[in-house]
Order: sequence, then C-alpha cells, then structure tokens
Amino acid sequence: MEGAKKTREELLQEVAALRKKVQDLERDGQAVHVWEKRYRELAECLPQIVFELDKKGRFTFFNRHITTFLGYDEEDFRKGLTAWDASIPEDRERLKREIDLVLKGKSKAQGTETALLRKDGTSFPVTIFATPIVSAEGITGLRGVGVDISHQKKAEIQLRESEERYRSIVEHTHDGICVIDEQARFVYGNDELMRMTGYSLKENLGKTFIDFIAPEDRAIALDRFARRKCGENIVDQYEARLVCKDGSRIFVEAKISVLKTSGGTQRFVVKLLDITDRKKAEDSLRQSENLYRTIFENTGTIMMIVDEDRNIVLLNGEFERAVGIKREDVVGKIRGDDLIESDDLERLIGLQHEILADPAKGPIHTEFSLKDRTGKVRDVFLVISAIPETRLVVCSLMDITERKQAVNTLLEREKALQDTTMRLEEVNEALRVLLKHKQENQGEVESKVLANVRELVLPYVKKMQGTSLDGTQKAYVDIIETNLEDIMSPFLRTLTSQYLNFTPKEIQVANYIRGGKTTKEIARIMGVSRSAIDLHRNHIRAKLGLNKKKANLRTHLASLA
Repeated sequence: MEGAKKTREELLQEVAALRKKVQDLERDGQAVHVWEKRYRELAECLPQIVFELDKKGRFTFFNRHITTFLGYDEEDFRKGLTAWDASIPEDRERLKREIDLVLKGKSKAQGTETALLRKDGTSFPVTIFATPIVSAEGITGLRGVGVDISHQKKAEIQLRESEERYRSIVEHTHDGICVIDEQARFVYGNDELMRMTGYSLKENLGKTFIDFIAPEDRAIALDRFARRKCGENIVDQYEARLVCKDGSRIFVEAKISVLKTSGGTQRFVVKLLDITDRKKAEDSLRQSENLYRTIFENTGTIMMIVDEDRNIVLLNGEFERAVGIKREDVVGKIRGDDLIESDDLERLIGLQHEILADPAKGPIHTEFSLKDRTGKVRDVFLVISAIPETRLVVCSLMDITERKQAVNTLLEREKALQDTTMRLEEVNEALRVLLKHKQENQGEVESKVLANVRELVLPYVKKMQGTSLDGTQKAYVDIIETNLEDIMSPFLRTLTSQYLNFTPKEIQVANYIRGGKTTKEIARIMGVSRSAIDLHRNHIRAKLGLNKKKANLRTHLASLA
C-alpha cells in the first residue's frame, strides 16, 4: 500500500513539473496572442478580402474589407452567413464543388474567378485564392483571399472593345494595312490590302514584302527596311510601285511605324494608300501645266497674272523683250500701276473691278499706253480675263505701237489716194467730154465720106457698067461696086470695129462669104487657090469662136450686119 503511494518528494517534483508546464503554456499563449494580433492587423491592412470558412462554408474569420465590399455587418456573419449566400446564384454550384475539393485536400483554389453578391443585390467580380486549414484533427476549413478584379474586368472589356473598334477600323479602312516581322515576312494583312493586290491573306502570309514591290523600287525599299530595323531614324513615308497578282502595277504611298513586342522583337506596321489615280491626275496636271506654261511663254504677247491689288505675280519672257525689264525685278516687287500712263490708270482699275465682280463679262478688250524701261510710251492692246475661283486676273498685252503707226500712215495714204482719185475723176470727166466730141466729129466725117461716095463715086461706076466692057473688066467694075456698097454697109463697119484682129484678106473673104460667094468663086476673084480660101475660112471661124460649134459661117456673118 505504501509502495503504491507516492512519496512527498515525488509529489513535489510533479507539482514543480506541472507548474513549469503551466508557465510554458502561459508563455506560449502570450506568443500565440501576439502572433494572432500581428496577423489580424496584417489582414486588416490588406486591400483584399481575407476570410476563413469552416466545413459548412460559414465565415469563421474575415477582415473589415469583407463588410466594405459586400455591405454585410458582423451581425449578419454571426447569424451564420455562408459563402454560398455571398455568391451569385448562377455560380454557387461550381463554387461549392471547388470549395469541396479544397476541403478534401484534393485541390487549391488558385485564381478562381467568380462574382460576389452584395447585400443590396449588386455584384462585383473577384478572383479567389484558397488553401485548406490543417490542424491535429485534420482539415477543419479553408483560408482564402478574394481580390476585387472590377477594374481589371472593366479594363479587359475596354481593351476588347478597343480591339474590336480598331479591328473594325483596320478592316474597313480604304488603306491597305499589313504587319511585317523582322524577317520582312507578312504576318497580317487587312481586306483592303487583299483587294489592292489581288492576293488572298493565305497567299500573302509567309511571303516577304519585297515579293510585291516592283523590281526598280526594291533596292531602296530593302535599304530603308534594314536601316529602320537597326534603329536608324529615317523617313517613315515614301512612294513605291506594287506588282499585283494579275501583273498590273499600282502606285502606293507607304507609311511605316515600328512596334516593340513584350519579347523585345520588332513588328513593322505598314499603311498603304493606293495613289494610282492621284499619280495619273498629277501626271495629267503636270502635262497640262507644261502645256499652258508653254503657251504662256510662247504666245508672242506679254502675259501677266495680277492680283486684286494689281501686284504682278507672274510674267512671261515676252515682257522682258518688249519692256526691257527683267522679270525678277518686277514679280512681287512692283504693281501694274507703275507701268501704266496716268491717263489710263483709273479706267483700267475700273475694268479690273468689273471683271472680278462678274467673271462672265470677260474677256474685256481695250487699249492703253505702257511705259518701257526708258520711259518711252508704247501703245498696247489689252485682253483681260478673271481666273475662275480666284481673285486673280490674266492679262494679254500686245504691242501695237508699230501697227498704229502703220495704220496712221495708211490713213494718210488713203487720204492722199482719195485726193488723187478725185483729181483723176475730174480728168476722166474731161476725157469723156473730149471723146464724145471726137466721136461726134468722127460720125460727121463718116457721114460726109459715105455721102460723097454715094453721090460722087457710085454714079460713075454705074455709068462704067453701061459702057462696052469685056468680061473681066465688067467683073472688076462689079467688084468695085460691091465693095463700095459693103464699105458703106453696117456689116463692114461692125466687123472692122469689133474684130480688130481680122486681116484685110480675112475681111475681104468674110465679105464674099456673106455675099453668098462659094470658095471656088472667091478663089477666082481673088486670084488665089481654093486651099488658101479654106485657110482664111478656118481663121475667120476661129476668131469668131465658131471652131467647136456647128453654126453656119455665112448665117453668122449675116447676123453681124
């Protein structure tokens, strides 16, 4: 019995050991209290929700942010608010499954996204990070952190909207846009680029941009790409020619920007604007400009363009030749007023205002006096027109000094000619009077001659016919009578006056033909051969214009009587 009992010394030792253990426990409890306070303060300082759940999902610990985010107070949590109550209905089953896996030690919630339900019914997105609470009794619950990702989600939505917006812009822009990697290969191209080149995106990807550039432009394009790739600050915009799938060529204006990726590589964004039509328009404009500049410089007249203040803004070379002042000493330095005589200045200013107010009134023509380099005044013919949609007028000036001098000379000569004409008319009138008197005298003489022949010659011819004459003598006397009658007849006077080119023989033959004599009779009377008479007949027909006519010669000659 006594062996079973502990001695006093043993009891004292046990008491001492127990006292020491109690002291150790008290020290450990204080330390735990210190650490608990420290971690609670740390949890309160965190901007996230810090919580602990038991196996039933009830909150056994939480920091102040849970009340701030969810709107619940401590009374709600003491009444047994669970994690399921604080989650949105559509996500509760999934959240229960994931928490159950954590409580079973089969998983850890590393970034589970969900949405927590506030007391007022609104929600906000969070990411949950949780791990099981392990004690001597095993897993008693879970400990976790809830990170409010509202701003992140909002940023993601904004980023997605921005990406969609810019993608829509890129896909619907009228510019071809492509992305090129450091090996000059296509990694992206929009629809407009496909339309411009005729290649599909699949055909483009993997090819280098040099494959699409015209051979004559490749060297400079490669040089700029290499220098830009090395970081040189070179021009980011230039023109080039692309070869399309069908072999045609287009002009493009390329604008390049460099993008740095997170991995440190470079991407080159190229915007291509099709400027083929603009190039054609520029060529046409250049040709038109050259054409009109050539016309402007080679009209043979002074051409100038003047603004509404009459400042000379453009001149052609004819101005230097006509006025003797260099263009560079005039354009932008003097006004047109300085070249115009004061008597004409106000009138010309009025014409300029008139045509600028109503360009449809142009062109206006006028004359004025222009001063050359020596101060000499020259007469100028001016044509002025307004240039559409501007406040400029174009003037064409022709030096008419010599022309006016020539006109004045002609006027003087015309006056002298008129005076001479008047004098000649007076002389002509006197000559007409004299001719009339001469014709009257000639008629009187002719009448007297015919009367004398008729009274003094023909009676004796008839007496000779009554005498005893042989055949030949009688024939000659008949011829004398006939010729005298013919001389006095209108036919012979008409023939000799109208056909001065008849020879005496032809007049004689014509007279016989009119009298009805045959070629044989005429040849015997004139003592020539018949062929000679035929020749005279032909000459007479030719001179009377009957060669190509079937008119009878005797009938025609009779009509002249």
